[in-house]
Amino acid sequence: MMGVARQRVHELARVHVDFPEPVAELSAGRIWHKTDIEAWMATRERPERRLDVKHIAGIPVLSPIAFSDMQTVGDLLRTCDALVVELRRVDVVQMRRCIDFISGAAYVANAEVDRIAERAYLVWPESKPVAKQERRELAAALEPAGARTAKR
Repeated sequence: MMGVARQRVHELARVHVDFPEPVAELSAGRIWHKTDIEAWMATRERPERRLDVKHIAGIPVLSPIAFSDMQTVGDLLRTCDALVVELRRVDVVQMRRCIDFISGAAYVANAEVDRIAERAYLVWPESKPVAKQERRELAAALEPAGARTAKR
């Protein structure tokens, strides 16, 4: 219902003092009233578009903030020639899930995945490879500032 894992629901309940109290605690886990959860979700500010999109060398660069944004990534993978998914805004656990999703979506779409910078992955259809110059531009633009000075 919330679009998050069970563990995330328990984290939300622990962290947010306004999260509804469970109706019951069973051996299988906590149970809440659906209307309480819906009311709590309605009070939370949720931006329409949480996924930052910019373009580098004509290729969309997507920066999700949560695993739930990966559906948009999958949708774009079906329509774009190539895209970059930059995972710097997600935590390590969600980053691993995102990478698994990207790999699976690429397999289904008959696409390739390549790490081009720290926490940034280029995805492109096998039939439409990305030119070396575009790859260099992407890598240079996505390289963290500290890594640039360390290489010099």
